[in-house]
Amino acid sequence: MLVIEGSGLQGPIPSEIADLERLSVLRLSDLDGPESPVPKLGCRNIVKLILRSCNLMGELPAYLAKMTNLKTLDLSFNNLSGKIPESYRSLENIGYLYLTGNQLTGAVPDWILVKGKNV
Repeated sequence: MLVIEGSGLQGPIPSEIADLERLSVLRLSDLDGPESPVPKLGCRNIVKLILRSCNLMGELPAYLAKMTNLKTLDLSFNNLSGKIPESYRSLENIGYLYLTGNQLTGAVPDWILVKGKNV
C-alpha cells in the first residue's frame, strides 16, 4: 500500500512507480506541479487506485481496463480528455468509479449508467 495525500509534494508521478508490482492500494492526491500523463502501472492486482487532483492529462489509459480486480478507481479533478474507452466495460464490476472534474467527452457508456450512485 502506498498513500500520499495532501502532502504538498509536487509531481509528476515518477515512472518508477511502475516497478511496484505488488501494490494493492495506491492513493495519491493533491500533487502540484506540471501536467503529466497517467503513469503506467506494472501491478495488475490493485484493488484501489486513487490519483485524485494529480495534474494528470491526456486520455484514459487502455491498460486500466486490464485491472479487473479494481474495486475503486478515482481519477477525478485532473485534466483528462477524450472518451471513456469501450474496453473499460471489463470494469463493470467496479464498486466506485470517480471521473468528475475532467475534460472527458462523448456519451457515458450504458454499463456505467447502471452503476447509479457509486459512479
